[in-house]
Amino acid sequence: MELNKDKINYIIKKLSEGLYEKEEIIGLTLLCALAGKSIFLYGLPGTAKSLIVRRIASAFEDSKYFGQLMNRFTTPEDVFGPVSLSKLKEDKFERQTEGYLPTADFVFLDEIWKSSPAILNTLLTIINEKVYRNGSMEDKVPLKALVAASNETPPKGQGLEAMYDRFIMRLFVPPAKDVNNFKSLIIDKDISFDAGFSKEEKISEKYWKDLKSIIEEIKVPDNVLNIICSIKSEIEEYNNSNNEKIYISDRRWKNIVYILKTAAYFCDRDEILPVDCFLIAHCIWTLEENISEVNKIVEKSIKSFSQINREDFESLATEVNILKKDIQSECIKVKNVYDTEMMEDKECYKIHLYFYNNGNGSGDWYVPVEKMNSNDEFFPMKSNGNEEKAFYFSFNGGETLKIRVNSSYNPNLYIRNNQNEKVREISTIIPIKTKKDTFKEITPRTKENYIRSCDELIIRIDDAIKKSEEDLIKQKEKIDSPFVSEHYRNVILNNYNDYISDFKSKRLEVEHEKKKVEQCQTINNYTVDNYNNIGSTDDNSISSIENNASEDEYFFENESKES
Repeated sequence: MELNKDKINYIIKKLSEGLYEKEEIIGLTLLCALAGKSIFLYGLPGTAKSLIVRRIASAFEDSKYFGQLMNRFTTPEDVFGPVSLSKLKEDKFERQTEGYLPTADFVFLDEIWKSSPAILNTLLTIINEKVYRNGSMEDKVPLKALVAASNETPPKGQGLEAMYDRFIMRLFVPPAKDVNNFKSLIIDKDISFDAGFSKEEKISEKYWKDLKSIIEEIKVPDNVLNIICSIKSEIEEYNNSNNEKIYISDRRWKNIVYILKTAAYFCDRDEILPVDCFLIAHCIWTLEENISEVNKIVEKSIKSFSQINREDFESLATEVNILKKDIQSECIKVKNVYDTEMMEDKECYKIHLYFYNNGNGSGDWYVPVEKMNSNDEFFPMKSNGNEEKAFYFSFNGGETLKIRVNSSYNPNLYIRNNQNEKVREISTIIPIKTKKDTFKEITPRTKENYIRSCDELIIRIDDAIKKSEEDLIKQKEKIDSPFVSEHYRNVILNNYNDYISDFKSKRLEVEHEKKKVEQCQTINNYTVDNYNNIGSTDDNSISSIENNASEDEYFFENESKES
């Protein structure tokens, strides 16, 4: 059976039945098996590590599984087979390997670091060259995946570094965390080793062998090479400031790229994308203590080299800023006036926000005035002066306030927009308090021209938003992967969401300026002659008319979107 993304998803789903919260581990172990690479499963006993390997083996045609719990008393005979007595009579040292590791295509070795040096040295040759030296003969090993497991990383000073380096992917296997999954786990019937694939659904030996030549042709684009080089550089910098070094051999990097190619191929692509590079995080950590730091390094490098070309936005943003400056100059007598309060010796805007956190709620947060027009992303202040880390605020260099949920701080938190929908992000304009004589009197033509300019800009921004949303849909399909979790895919998609959000923020600014112009009064008794000769009128000849703008505040409708 030839595989594509849909079939891979089907296989992973079927393999995961009854194995709660193990979909990602199963998907990545399957990926390594398809690539012919070895895997290290790190975690406490009793987390279904051996069962995972057995079930994956059942997805391959005519597979042979071999498993062994290793300890200091485990002998080569236990792993590679007993010595042949009949061959000894002929003065030949050979083992009867049938049913042992040398004849298996799926191997699971539990507590791998307790193995003897004699066994580990033989395993090095098997993993590297897929060959087992049996006496004077070299037997080819049909190994697809050697999966080792332990609840510890290799002890220092015992010469285990070379063996550890052979496990291209290292996966942390935790116990079930969700309480409902845990309940189901303990009351369900025991899971079969065989996942129940039909013969037609199983992966054939011929197809698996043909994969290598196909996968080698997958392209590695420049942005992916830049990501890998950036990760390598960041790891070197990490090593300079930490005693526990992360060593990644050149051979390991080459095998990592092959894993990325395999992932791209089974996502129906002919090239690696930045989203595939999140898999590198599973391949380069050495200790549990540096898993978190490695994840940050990989994410940082991917973000740096997967940015969207923002030329269209920058062009429109420049036009918006010029229009705002012109309207401010010709239509506004005084600067915007805001209601502010003093908090911790800082002048702040008060923002009332409606949210959902296991129930509806609302509250006031405070934004320092100095943050407006800056590019800083910051936490707002609570009424007691402390930071509120549940939300990120940003003006993004303008006057439109962007508010987004800090999902890592509280995954159950949402913002409620004007339609009472639960969203992760909104944009809003800080309410302006209008005062008498805020607006100038302008000619009818000036007013008409500014309103038309605003309308035209809004149309162009709407077109850009529509195109960006269409690109987002295409990108979602393109980066969808059975091997990369939704959380990491969203890191890529957030670039597009932020891009769309920035356009929507500019749209809000233009609507804001249009409302200002609409509140300007036009000059009374302005003649047709004057109307047709704008700029020739002497300002001193125009009588001033009182602006009847009220003291009431005006607000602008929030734009919202799903994060």
